[in-house]
Amino acid sequence: MASTLTRGYDDPVWEIYAGNQYDAQNLQLAVSLHNALLHATGEEDRSVRRARFMGVLTGQHRPAILIEGGYLSNPQQARRIEDPEFRQKLAEAVAGALK
Repeated sequence: MASTLTRGYDDPVWEIYAGNQYDAQNLQLAVSLHNALLHATGEEDRSVRRARFMGVLTGQHRPAILIEGGYLSNPQQARRIEDPEFRQKLAEAVAGALK
């Protein structure tokens, strides 16, 4: 599957990148966690996205995803992230989805 964020470089779907062997499982895991996080937090649905982060999750030999629970550069989100109750909701949603 092609990346949804290429940052100006080609991302041909026929090329094999590290971690591609788990694409189906990565997507399944991402969708499951995404749904759990939306349900637990009521945050805006910004969808599941795919990106080739050359340094993040590199070398994984199992399904792996990156979860962004908000952006500190956004003042409203930064306040929510600062709230221990919100962080607990995120943690419980992730744990519940992984069961």
